Amino acid sequence: MTGEVKYAGTKAIIYQDVQAPAGGLAPHDFDELGALFDLDLYDVVARTYGSESDIDRNGRVIILMTPVVNGLTERSECSTSFITGFFFPLDLESSASNDSRSNQAEIFYALTPDPDGTVSCDHSVDRIKRLVPVTFVHEFQHMINFNQHRLLRGSNSEQTWLNEAMSHMAEEQAALHFEALGDSSRFTAFALGDLFNAYDYLAATEQHFPLYSEGTGSLEERGATWLLLRWLVDQKGDEVLRRLSETGLVGTANLESAAGEPLSKILADWFLANYVSHHPDLNSVPARLRYSTWDFRSTYGDLHAQDPSLFPEPFPILPRVFNGGEFDVTGTLGSGSGAYYRVVQVAGRRGFTVELLDSSGNPLTGPLEPRLNVIRIK
Repeated sequence: MTGEVKYAGTKAIIYQDVQAPAGGLAPHDFDELGALFDLDLYDVVARTYGSESDIDRNGRVIILMTPVVNGLTERSECSTSFITGFFFPLDLESSASNDSRSNQAEIFYALTPDPDGTVSCDHSVDRIKRLVPVTFVHEFQHMINFNQHRLLRGSNSEQTWLNEAMSHMAEEQAALHFEALGDSSRFTAFALGDLFNAYDYLAATEQHFPLYSEGTGSLEERGATWLLLRWLVDQKGDEVLRRLSETGLVGTANLESAAGEPLSKILADWFLANYVSHHPDLNSVPARLRYSTWDFRSTYGDLHAQDPSLFPEPFPILPRVFNGGEFDVTGTLGSGSGAYYRVVQVAGRRGFTVELLDSSGNPLTGPLEPRLNVIRIK
């Protein structure tokens, strides 16, 4: 493909594919997007995760807006989700210097306006201007992550579940940046995707695998890992994100090292925090079981009031309730996830017994490590 320079700034150069559909961005649109990256987004991500490489020695990041990205989404999928961009590690691998697929430069790719849907989904200029900045920070984190893990330390690339979680955290970091500036419109644009994905995960925690090992993760799984990192940062501080980036460790080993705790402890407390943080029936919740950046019960209550079609409940976790006596629950729990139940007991009754059994009624054995957290609500 061939691209034309549309913006050249201090941190970014924006190209547009010459095959971009008609009705696209005007010169002032490119200037606006470029200035946003130069003046705001670059520092938000680099300050959090560290530096990118500079193998092409131009001191800037290249952003190519191309209908190739548009074409990655099938028309049948346009009403549910679509791909907005990607980072291609081969562009930075020195071993690929003679590979025709490699640009040998710091570059990531974003979709371009296509008002008439000539390539795939129809994307207006306004939609692109709203979505593409989110793509900028998401893919820029991937670029920095690759440099820190692969190029500087010769390690493996970060595992997808954690790499994507860090990119979704970059989106949220940008949202909080604009919230601090009083820019509510951009705050919403950067935060809403993470909030939506997390809501859908919390509404069906048993059905999803936060620590997924195949593919790039469903939106619900990405929402789960964003929540996990958000809770961890609330517990440990923003510097935990820098530790996750500037290391040769990957996956659970990286998370445990950055947090200074075993994964089993992290997951158990995080999963309980999702339900009890800011619970209206709990007068005092330990800091360990709270989110401090977000009051999700309040946030999702507001989103439910604004758009009940996307957020059908004021809070997505609706535990199955059992009113005393004996009860059986069967199911399969995704790696790193679980299920929520509420057991209502008559006042004065002694405690209850819980048995975790396999499908034959025998105690669980082998590599399975089920965990049970119990907290008294009233």
